[in-house]
Amino acid sequence: MKPYDTYEVADFLLDDEFVDWVKCPTRESDSFWQQWLLTHPAQAGVAQDARYWVTSLTVNEQLPSDNAVKHSLRQIYAQIPDDNQSAFTRRRLSNGWQAVLIVLVAVFLVWYAVPTQTDESVSGSAAELTFRENHFPRPVSFQLPDSSQVVLAPKSQVVFPIHFAAEIREVKLAGEAFFEVVRQPRQPFIVHAGAVDVRVTGTSFRVQTSADSGDIRVSVESGSVAVSRAGTSDSTAVLLTPNEQVTFSARDSVFRKSLVRGKQ
Repeated sequence: MKPYDTYEVADFLLDDEFVDWVKCPTRESDSFWQQWLLTHPAQAGVAQDARYWVTSLTVNEQLPSDNAVKHSLRQIYAQIPDDNQSAFTRRRLSNGWQAVLIVLVAVFLVWYAVPTQTDESVSGSAAELTFRENHFPRPVSFQLPDSSQVVLAPKSQVVFPIHFAAEIREVKLAGEAFFEVVRQPRQPFIVHAGAVDVRVTGTSFRVQTSADSGDIRVSVESGSVAVSRAGTSDSTAVLLTPNEQVTFSARDSVFRKSLVRGKQ
């Protein structure tokens, strides 16, 4: 077995088995790593930091291969002074060099491909999905396959197909995000957010879900939005226009419509 108990963050980032487990866990790999973390609590924090870098700095792009990344990193190591280089071999790299390597490895990890998944609750079929998760303390902006814009709040995640279906565009949200949807009347856009569905054709709006209370709030900046309980018909939807919002209470399953605070 590899000396994982002596690994630093950079070592985990360079370990294929660890990265594969984080990006695309199997029953066997998950069982191994979960057991390892339980039996090595002193290293759990280091492994968690490495896991954070792998999950938060991956994007769905076809760019440099793993071999190319490793080759580049070997070139980086070649530039480290001999005494530091031997220290790295013993897993005792100085804090300064450790920080440099973590940043450099993280930059390369940005070009790794995100594993696809299957989630019938989002797509209605076994479509290939990807996701974006924001681990940073500030909002992150990115585009969906139809060029719609998403501003994802910290600690939030959006799951969506690699290619939208011809008749509908569906995404699944956990947390908070602002959507600016490209108008396509023949291809409605639906956000599945917990207990509610948000349906539009082209508009800008914000969706906020609370993991603590289960409440969900939808506010509209432009266009119109229909908000309904998940899986129900459009005839029961609450219609919103600019500067209006609705809050779905998980406690009593009631929609409460109001003006956006500060807007008249």
